[in-house]
Amino acid sequence: MRVFPLHSLVALALALFAACANPRAACVENAMRDVRVLEELIAETERNLDWGYALQAEPTVRTAVSLCLTPANPLGVCTTTRSDVRERPVAIDMAAERRKLRQLREREAELRERARLEVMACEARFAG
Repeated sequence: MRVFPLHSLVALALALFAACANPRAACVENAMRDVRVLEELIAETERNLDWGYALQAEPTVRTAVSLCLTPANPLGVCTTTRSDVRERPVAIDMAAERRKLRQLREREAELRERARLEVMACEARFAG
């Protein structure tokens, strides 16, 4: 499972919110969606090659025991469970990562051209 950085999720949420308020922006955002995903994948692959390893999301669950006295809990022992995701380094095949990066860049060029045409269509549809 791929975990996107928080700033990417916030940017996506803001873009979607703006798109809801503006049909032209929604059209452009939709046209650029695949390009943005590929940009993220390219950045991640380049980072993996720079570092020599990848980060893999790993879900974790932690249970903690603490002392607490409440009317509902006269024994004074409480447990809390917290779910989290941590990233751990994993080995990569550098040659495979380079091939993947080359393929992603080729695909990005194709998608950019398609997105350019779709954005032009959005501009024409909402010109006014």
